[in-house]
Amino acid sequence: MAEETKETKKIIPESKKKHKKKHKKKKVLLKVSVVFLLLVVIGWFTFGAKVMKLRSEAKKLVAQSSEETFKASQTSIVYDTNGKQLLKFKGEKDVYYLKYKELPVYVIAAVISVEDKNFYKHSGVDYKGILRVCVNYVKTKGQVASTIFKSCFFKKS
Repeated sequence: MAEETKETKKIIPESKKKHKKKHKKKKVLLKVSVVFLLLVVIGWFTFGAKVMKLRSEAKKLVAQSSEETFKASQTSIVYDTNGKQLLKFKGEKDVYYLKYKELPVYVIAAVISVEDKNFYKHSGVDYKGILRVCVNYVKTKGQVASTIFKSCFFKKS
């Protein structure tokens, strides 16, 4: 058997320390991963259920709607500062309703470019955008957030 020298005493404990450090890092990473996974699962059950409920409500509303649903049938009256009537807008508007297939390609492209320039890259759901809005909402303590985010996750007061 080889003699134990000062050098071998130094080498052996250091390798054990490195092993312990690696093991500790793995444990921390595992714990962080488990916590993250739990948060994702909790978030999915919390917000996922709400999103699915909103989706089913939207499908019902679309099924019940017709072209007449979107036509204004109310009359608006505009008054001046003295209370005198200035204008009266009749209920029927001079509006033309088109089906999606009848829309010009340039109109569709313009709407998509204004609303979501990455629409074709993320298949309709922009997870980075959703995460960005959530982070922004937390950073600003609810002062700034997209209208869609607010309408999906918060009740009207």
